[in-house]
Amino acid sequence: MAVDAKKVNLRSITVTKDLDKIFYDVAIEDLEKTLRYVAAEEILNQVRIDNKPTSLLVDNSGRDINIAKKRVRAFFADTAQLYEALTVCYAYIRSLVPRRSGRAAFSYEVWLNDRRVGRDPFEIRALIENMDPSKDFVRIVGPVVAYGRKVNYNPGGTRRFTKRTVARTRTTVIKSVKIQGIMERVEKMVGRRYPALYVRESWVTTSALPKDGRTPGLVIGFAKRGRLKGV
Repeated sequence: MAVDAKKVNLRSITVTKDLDKIFYDVAIEDLEKTLRYVAAEEILNQVRIDNKPTSLLVDNSGRDINIAKKRVRAFFADTAQLYEALTVCYAYIRSLVPRRSGRAAFSYEVWLNDRRVGRDPFEIRALIENMDPSKDFVRIVGPVVAYGRKVNYNPGGTRRFTKRTVARTRTTVIKSVKIQGIMERVEKMVGRRYPALYVRESWVTTSALPKDGRTPGLVIGFAKRGRLKGV
């Protein structure tokens, strides 16, 4: 990570009595060296306080800070937390699908990105530890049966609705009504619990189903920005 910092001059400008903002005063031809120097320094400071980045993304494709020309992104992701979120979501989903739904309750699949890897979070644990936080994610997909959409929206014989006011007059309130599926319910239950992750309903297409092959899915991935700790 060593870079030539001789041409980088720092000056501090007071914004308020409690906050200083740092400006980097460099010539145009030295911008690339400045980028590399600042990125290396910031990451080194994080490593010193035991916050090692799990992934680097240099100019959207590389991993070497010494060749950076436009930007350097560092990701500080917790794969153990992602695995925990996966197991929690999986358990919630299974709890909402009654056994009397037949094969549907046991048809849920776990995917890595767009590829099926098993039917249980445990089967993907080793793969999660080697994920690239800048692009990889996991999915829970299902029910992977022909009547899966019916199970998703009507798992226990009753439907859950969400209402939203869309218009209002002096005497009338008009509300839109939406049926809330299992994946959406789990997204709302779990999403706020893991702020460093994103949990989103996202339907997929699979060749295991007839017609258009679409079935509900839940994506769990790393938030698309690094989380720094105070040095």
